[in-house]
Amino acid sequence: MFLIMNISTNQSIATRARLCGAILTVALALAGCATTDDSTESLSASKIAQIIISEDSRTIGEELKTLLHDTDPEVRALASRAIGRIGVDSAPLKELDSLLAPNLRDSVVEVASMAAFAYGLLPDDSTLANKLVEFAFTAPEDAALSAIVAAGRLADSANAQVIQKMMILLNHPQASYRSHTAMALFLCNAQSTIDELSRVALSDKVKNVRDTALYALARMKAAKAKDVFLSYLDDTNSYLQSLALRGLTAVKDTTLVTRVTKFLSAKDANLRSQAIVTLGALQCKEAQAALVSVINKEKDNRLKAQALSSLATFTGERDDQLATQFLEKHTDLGLQSAAVSYLARSFNGVLAPILDSVFRDGNPQLLSSFFDSVNRKLSSKRLYQFCEEALHAPQYHAPGPAYYSTYALYDELKLKPKNWMTGKTLWSIITSDTDFVIKTAMLEYAGKRKPPWFFDMALPLARSIEGSETQIRPHEFQDIYRSLLTAIDSYLGNSPETLKKSPEQTKLNVREIFDALLLANDFIVSKVAAESLKKYFQVDASSQIRKPIPLYDSETLAKKLTAAKKEDKYVTIRLNSKEITIELDYEAAPLTCLNFLQLVKDGFYDNLTFHRIIPNFVAQGGDPRGDGWGGPGYSIRCEYSQLPYNRGAVGIATSGKDTGGSQFFIALSAQPHLDARYTVFGKVIDGMDVADSIRKGDQGKITQRSNP
Repeated sequence: MFLIMNISTNQSIATRARLCGAILTVALALAGCATTDDSTESLSASKIAQIIISEDSRTIGEELKTLLHDTDPEVRALASRAIGRIGVDSAPLKELDSLLAPNLRDSVVEVASMAAFAYGLLPDDSTLANKLVEFAFTAPEDAALSAIVAAGRLADSANAQVIQKMMILLNHPQASYRSHTAMALFLCNAQSTIDELSRVALSDKVKNVRDTALYALARMKAAKAKDVFLSYLDDTNSYLQSLALRGLTAVKDTTLVTRVTKFLSAKDANLRSQAIVTLGALQCKEAQAALVSVINKEKDNRLKAQALSSLATFTGERDDQLATQFLEKHTDLGLQSAAVSYLARSFNGVLAPILDSVFRDGNPQLLSSFFDSVNRKLSSKRLYQFCEEALHAPQYHAPGPAYYSTYALYDELKLKPKNWMTGKTLWSIITSDTDFVIKTAMLEYAGKRKPPWFFDMALPLARSIEGSETQIRPHEFQDIYRSLLTAIDSYLGNSPETLKKSPEQTKLNVREIFDALLLANDFIVSKVAAESLKKYFQVDASSQIRKPIPLYDSETLAKKLTAAKKEDKYVTIRLNSKEITIELDYEAAPLTCLNFLQLVKDGFYDNLTFHRIIPNFVAQGGDPRGDGWGGPGYSIRCEYSQLPYNRGAVGIATSGKDTGGSQFFIALSAQPHLDARYTVFGKVIDGMDVADSIRKGDQGKITQRSNP
């Protein structure tokens, strides 16, 4: 989408090609391929292989520091990006600043631009944000634009000094500066600038600047920008019209129903989808009637389901037959899930048999929809019965139902604290259940309930992490122990002061758990434990964090990248007798691509299920469980880059930095708010119409495709 391309970077295609091509060029050289200068290419290959390995091990060693000052600008640029990707996992913020600062002033603009981008990957910091925005006033254009966006990522709405300087840049004579500044103001949620952004959206002489300001206002939920949104409803570009409709969800003006409703007949499904969402936000009888019309007339089942989900949020009288028809006559999982959610919100005696049958059918996604929507209209007895079955019957051990039933039950227990879950049942589930997601949900629940036996359970669980080879990089254990740390936060009210006032034995228990998890053979668990030691005991254990072992050595990495370049640049998703072709981007995300390719070769995606479909946003799949909680059994690091989330971009789904694995998503429309927050590792080059039509529960297979 043109808007996102211009917002994300103003570097020339040639510049980006030179930078991004470095990894594959040197990999080819390492493998012995012909080059113009074998010795030079081989040396560069060795250096860049070391950069990749440093990123994978989250280590900023002397070799990487030296490469920041290499004579080859491509090496300096990629080393700078590595500093941002590794970040505070390896060094304090002040040291990272000192490492990047010289390259920010590099005479080669590509290096300076990449250094600025790397700054934007660091934790929020007003001092660094101010430094970058100051730099933008005097830097070469490409570097300045990168610095402006990075400053937006580092700042927040309270950074008045940074925002004030951005306001000057918003009036810069060059359009590229104005558009990038509009994006930066969105990134730091500068609500105080809404009037100025509205002015830009309505009157700037350059269309791309106006469009970027519109995006910023829509994402900032700027109700004051109503006139901007209304003016863009008349635009001829469906993406911009969609942004305008998104903005109107914050306005909540019920007199706009007629104007919004006309978009329900648009040719663009993404535009119709946004109109449905906007009508749901208006919450009036006229909007409700329009959504009912969608259910009766819309041919796209994804949008029917979306309309039904929007209707479920309305209060007052509702027609339950709208939903029951989809349980009785349709096999579309998305529609059925929406129907279950709708009916659960209006649970009554008449509907009980219908929902009972859904519950006992055991479909994990339908169960998730039920428990996600159940409310206090459900009697305590019925709630007890449903939760008990979901937590104990093996066929119901799907994470969604367990997770949501846990918190539904928690609401009840606030009224009846001596309920059954305060005793042996909860302990039994945590210590003996074989489903790791059940364990994680119940651990977090136990932290909220604060039972007297909490540490009797938590201590053995923490101690068990030591000495088991099977616990090296296991996705399941990572989730369990992260949940244990979250549970302790809940138990202590996330307050160091609470721990200080606790009995000495509690302090000893907490310290022992943190010390044990610090030694876990899992980078994420060890890192979070170190953060907990810092927060609760003022102990700096950063040097003891277990760093991950690199996946490859230099030679192996080069060989794999060389082979991939020759044979494995493309994969095909075969879905419902149709195909989606994806081009992998080894330059931007080499290790992510190699991991994805290996999973394809291993047949991991032979029974691919798309479990999460949000029209006008993403189609997500790659979870072997089919419910959003599964993975390959390990996690991979994030490889953030300057690649934008245009329509068709393919990214890795995560639950936090470096927690990805096999789940991926296809962007169904441009999503610039995801830029540099999720790894982009490819793009759809053929079959985007097929991606647009993916429904919840659709199954397919990913295969290798020969390079043309």
